[in-house]
Amino acid sequence: MALRYKLLLSCCALTMTAACAYARGFRLEGRIEGLQAGDTLRFERILLPSWKYGPGFDVVVRKPGAFRYRGKSEHDQYYLMTYRPKAGRAAAGDRGGKPVIVRPGDRIGMTGSTDAIYYCRLGGGIYDEPMLSSLLAVDDSLGRVRGRYLEAANPHGSLYLLIDRIPKLSYTPAKEAHRFYKTLSEGLKTSYFGQMYADCMARMEQLAEGKPAPDFTLATTEDRTVAKADFKGRYLLLYHWGLCPGSIHIDRQVSDLFEKYKDKGLQVVGLTESIADIRSVYESLPAGKKTPSPGVDDMRPVLAGMLEHGWIEAELETGHPENRQIMETYAIEGRPFFVLIGPDGTILARNYTNAFYQAKKILDKELGGTAAE
Repeated sequence: MALRYKLLLSCCALTMTAACAYARGFRLEGRIEGLQAGDTLRFERILLPSWKYGPGFDVVVRKPGAFRYRGKSEHDQYYLMTYRPKAGRAAAGDRGGKPVIVRPGDRIGMTGSTDAIYYCRLGGGIYDEPMLSSLLAVDDSLGRVRGRYLEAANPHGSLYLLIDRIPKLSYTPAKEAHRFYKTLSEGLKTSYFGQMYADCMARMEQLAEGKPAPDFTLATTEDRTVAKADFKGRYLLLYHWGLCPGSIHIDRQVSDLFEKYKDKGLQVVGLTESIADIRSVYESLPAGKKTPSPGVDDMRPVLAGMLEHGWIEAELETGHPENRQIMETYAIEGRPFFVLIGPDGTILARNYTNAFYQAKKILDKELGGTAAE
């Protein structure tokens, strides 16, 4: 046992040494007006494709108005920089951080001010490309204006922001929806759109996590009828999918999750407009030639996998109005969209792609014996 342990340590050490041998240095430098000694800039790694966050590094400001950092990386990295002042809080805006792409060997510069730090200018590395620099300058400028408007309008609300928020209520967390509603003036609350917002918010509260999942009935592609009650005691994942980049990206992961837990208490019900349309597109693609699409090298095997789902399917474009009704019942307005219902019939997750990863974490813990991260 002792020998095996020593060998394991040796292998780990060799692996770490090899990895470090390929790591190259990079530098981050910034001149940010308003930075104070003791402020922290946190750089978290953005983990694609699921858009999760992983540990990166912190830069503690030592000299007012400037910072420097030297690091090493084995490959290109995608970071989100967030500002954590020693006193007070970061200025409000329409962003929660500043994305930064860093390649090994890069020297990235950041210039701006703390009152708009998430719109600061980037230079060096890929940011020296003239067209990209112009694009980001326009985007940052628009973001600064939007941020100032959001901050100025929040004390009493605005009709523009109220109307802009209504379509987003179907996937906005209940606490956030309530927080915005409280900022509205009494005049806006009693207005036509204010009442609409309140009604939609109340409806969405009934679809929040922990609430009983509404009943439904579906006609399947196998000429069967299924209802919510049929899945009592099992986990049920409703999956609205179709010919869209999001579905094409995540479909294989949904299939893998189903295969992993279908014999342990998971059922999936797929909701899609028309399987015949997907089959038609699949058959139109050349068999001996790759058809690339954003995020995939070849569309044909992806569509083949979609046509071979092992779960229950229900088409929405049929003569069965109950199939279309489930979209309204669960406020499903896009794809891919997921609703995880627990064995007790309560909603455990409901949203776009992030709800799938939330569902996966729950199922890994409850059915796979894996502790949640």
